[in-house]
Amino acid sequence: MFAFKRKKSKKEKQEELKKKKGYNPYLVARVQPQGGISFKENYVQTGDGLGTCIHVFDYPTEVNDFWLEQIMNMPNVITTLDVMSDDRKEVVESINKSMSEQSVRHDTAKDNIDRIDAKNEFLELEALYTDLKQGEVMKRIHIRIYVSARTIDELEKQVKEIMETLESYNCATRS
Repeated sequence: MFAFKRKKSKKEKQEELKKKKGYNPYLVARVQPQGGISFKENYVQTGDGLGTCIHVFDYPTEVNDFWLEQIMNMPNVITTLDVMSDDRKEVVESINKSMSEQSVRHDTAKDNIDRIDAKNEFLELEALYTDLKQGEVMKRIHIRIYVSARTIDELEKQVKEIMETLESYNCATRS
């Protein structure tokens, strides 16, 4: 005759909403920045300030022990370091291509200095190839430095200082 509908519990309602939306709106509400978030070209603006990321993409060729410490322990920033292995086949192909380029450069050089530079570069690549063939693994590192500030002027000042510091360490960066 009459069927009474059972009242859904709070947990059941939450699960139903998660399924309907395809994500957990309760989690998003707890972890999202207060005041919203908007993405600009060079920075992210949140309710409590601004933030940006500096990518370090070129590193010094000669380094001392603990050379990363001065980068990883910069004050008032969050720094991440990713280490990944390169595909051996791709590395060997790249070395082969570079060796060919240096060989052509050596053969067509008009100046002795250019010829010497090409020869030295070729010998370095040859040594690298030999190391790879003997089991060495090429690693790639990617450093990201996250900077935050209350105002755009503070953020730009901090980014400029950090980039100048990194430049003094012979690192190349982009933000």
